[in-house]
Amino acid sequence: MKPRKEQSIAKKFQPLPKDFCDLAIETFKDAFKDKMQGYGLEINGRLYPEEIIVRLSLAKKSELKQHNFSVSVDHTQDMSNALDQMHLGIDILASFLEDYLEATAAGEDLDVPLDWHGYEVEGQQIYLVYDSDNDDLEKKANELLGITEDVELVDEDELGQDFFGEKPDPEDMH
Repeated sequence: MKPRKEQSIAKKFQPLPKDFCDLAIETFKDAFKDKMQGYGLEINGRLYPEEIIVRLSLAKKSELKQHNFSVSVDHTQDMSNALDQMHLGIDILASFLEDYLEATAAGEDLDVPLDWHGYEVEGQQIYLVYDSDNDDLEKKANELLGITEDVELVDEDELGQDFFGEKPDPEDMH
């Protein structure tokens, strides 16, 4: 799960409370029980100092592909409405899930934002993104590779030469 705000990338986060996620999962299963047969559902998220992310992951039990819908809302430490923001995220995800399940049942593709895309809802700016990363597979692969959860793999070209102690070629600087 990648945060929307650049300043959140380097910050520590708290996961959404387990009881909140568990209750949301049960609510979704009850509300969508006829449409979600054969699907597994997970809800999680992160509380950053400047944003809250709520994520819904949906996967058919027989497939490796996972559909992840994430909502990001702005948050500040002095805001006392973190729970309201989390509930807004759940409401947005419920609407998105309904659209997704209806489109899938009709054999249609749903137009989903692959990068964070802003929308105004209830007078507030919210952001949505879709990805198909399978969190369980990624976690198992990282365990096999000995990578801890907090470390992300970075392409050497993105880091630049000085990270590796190499001096840039003066001819490349012109």
